Amino acid sequence: CDQIGNADGSVIGEVEFGSDWARFDGESAIRLPDGEYFSAADGAITVLAVLSVEDWSGGDPLNGYVHWAGKGRPGAQEWAFRHYVEGDDREGRVSFYAFSAEGGLGAGSYFQSELNDDVVVVTATLMDGMVSIWKDGSLQDMDWLSQYGVVPTDGDADVYLGTRGDGSGYLVGRLRDVAFFDHELTAEEMEEVHDVISW
Repeated sequence: CDQIGNADGSVIGEVEFGSDWARFDGESAIRLPDGEYFSAADGAITVLAVLSVEDWSGGDPLNGYVHWAGKGRPGAQEWAFRHYVEGDDREGRVSFYAFSAEGGLGAGSYFQSELNDDVVVVTATLMDGMVSIWKDGSLQDMDWLSQYGVVPTDGDADVYLGTRGDGSGYLVGRLRDVAFFDHELTAEEMEEVHDVISW
């Protein structure tokens, strides 16, 4: 259930729910219906999630990575989180990408992580022609959309947690405290968010 009541999700497959988290088994996902608050075409979007990857090989990974959350489908691509799988030359990397509607190469920011199931707070922002990513409230990387000619659009694709809904793998792990904001979080807001996250 959406805590503010705008975008309750539906479960695909067998998602296990704990008291404050959802566990994905490499074949399951949560789908959130499309809404303008999930797009950065006319402003900004910040997406935050507490992530724990339990199996870095993922569920049926494509091209060496697994999309563990995102909004996009052929002809209506927007953004995605991914992690690179064990054995890939970028294994352990956690990334956030923005795409033009037609897809192709995206503009992405990343941080490197160990191949373990440690809990990490991942925050990414798409605004002002730039993507950026934070790990545990600390800025890790920023990249310009213009490097890859990315122009954000507001497509009609749904948002998925645990996958991106396009056959690009499934998360084996847990997500919790997933939140969407219509602006870049200030340092003070980032601290406030960390204070209320259920550790």
